[in-house]
Formats: sequence, C-alpha cells, structure tokens
Amino acid sequence: MATLLVAIALFLILFDWNYLRGPIGRFASAKTGREIVLAGDLKVHAFSLKPSATVQGIRIGNPKWAGPGQTADIASLDVQVKLLPLFVGQVVLLNLQLDQAKVDLLRDRQGRATWDFSNGKKTNKPFKMPPIRRFVINDGHLKITDQKRRLVLNGEVNATEKMGQTGRGFLMTGDGSLNGNKFLLRVQGGPLLNVDTHKPYPFDADIRSGATRVTAKGAIPKPFDLGEFYMDTTAQGPDLSDLYDLTGVALPNTPPYKLHGRLSREGHLYKIDGLGGRVGDSDLSGFISVETGEERPI
Repeated sequence: MATLLVAIALFLILFDWNYLRGPIGRFASAKTGREIVLAGDLKVHAFSLKPSATVQGIRIGNPKWAGPGQTADIASLDVQVKLLPLFVGQVVLLNLQLDQAKVDLLRDRQGRATWDFSNGKKTNKPFKMPPIRRFVINDGHLKITDQKRRLVLNGEVNATEKMGQTGRGFLMTGDGSLNGNKFLLRVQGGPLLNVDTHKPYPFDADIRSGATRVTAKGAIPKPFDLGEFYMDTTAQGPDLSDLYDLTGVALPNTPPYKLHGRLSREGHLYKIDGLGGRVGDSDLSGFISVETGEERPI
C-alpha cells in the first residue's frame, strides 16, 4: 500500500498536465455550448489539501447566435481551492488571480446575453459566487454592448492587494454611451484580500449618463453574494424618466429632481427607505418596496 501511495504521489507531481488541455477544453465546450480553448501551459499542484492550478491562454468563444469572436480572452489564470469542502459539494477559493483578462459582453435586442451560460434554463436566483479569500485582477479590460439599453461601455478593472493612491484596492472605470448620452462609470472598493464572508464589503459608485448622475456608498453584507446589498444613494437630473436607461424601471416625466434614500436588496425584494428630496418645486418623501422575480398575475 505504501508503495502504491508513493507511486500515485510521484505521478501527480511529475505528470505533464498539458496532455489534458485538449480533453478539458472539449469537455467544457460540450457543457457550455461554445468553444473553450486552453492554448497555453497548464500547471497543476494536485498533491495537497490546497490544490492549485495555473492556466495560460484561456479563450471562451461566443455562443453561435452572437457570431464569431471571444466572450473572454485571459492571458493567465491562477486558482487555488480547499480540498476537503469539495467532498461535501462546497467550493472555497483560497486564491483567484486573473492577468490581462479581456471580456467582451453582448446582449441583443431579443434579450439573449453572452454571459448567460444556463443553456436556456431559466433561473430567478440572484448571482452568487463562491467565497474567495484572495481575489486579484491585473490589467482587466471590459466591453459591454447592450442593444436593449442602447449601452456601449469600455472599461478597465483592477483589484490589487494594496491600497493605492485612491485609498481603494478594487477599481472599475469605464466610459461610453447610453441611449445617445455620454456615459461614465466608476466603482471602487477595498482590497479583496483575506475576505471575511461574514463581514460587509464596502463600495462606492458614481454613474453618469448625460445630465443624470447617481452616486452611492454602501456595502455587500456577504461578499460575492449580490443577492443582498445596501447603499445610501443620491440621484439627480433633468427628468426622472431618464432613469429608465439605468434601472429598467419606467418612471413618469418630471421637472428637474434631486432625490436621496437608502436602497437595499434582499433576494427579490428591493426597498428604498428614507426617500426624500425635491422634484421641480415639490418636496417628496416616502418609502418604496418592489418584489421582482415572480410571474405577473393574469
């Protein structure tokens, strides 16, 4: 038995994992319905309670309806997980690092999206990632083309371990156009290092579309679980109806406005507490609650 264990250990240590690039790519392609290629070196350290892998040259193609091109092109990906939780169906990422990742996302007028890997299976569950203890993004580039919202965004994403001159470790900036108006985006947060899944992750956001501006300062109570968040928000602009381009919620035409409130999400429930401000010459205050994700009654 000891000889067998030693032989297995030597195999895992000395095996050239590049032989599996093709089979892994074909398996992933079959599961996702799009071409996935591992073009560079594949290095795996499997003989550990914290196995890790480094993959270079990952290309994720578009679904057929989107035409030729890549949804993602990643120069290098490093990942490390805890082994034991995998046996009970839990994924705990100790490290996730992406270098020079280029992501090109598209949603067409019919609502089909290249970031949808569900193969047509509908789900109302909010987006949730497994917990990540160390998350680093170096020189990330993001392009979003949303034909339904008439949005084109070109952005840069970086998540560093150290606090930079801005005092933040995560920074996403972008510019483009939204329904014919100039669009600017800036989202920043703390370093994604030693993230505690039970400690809220703070963030700031500043979004501008033409003369409309939305600023927010809030937190995600459980990092990487976007099904819950809260933020103190201020919105101002010439007409409330212009917020449709940002939110997808149809609002009436109004005079110039400036409003503030605390926006929160708990699953499918969205709330705005402490809503106040002015619309034209009128003061406005109140509370808004919206439940989403359920079918409308007939």
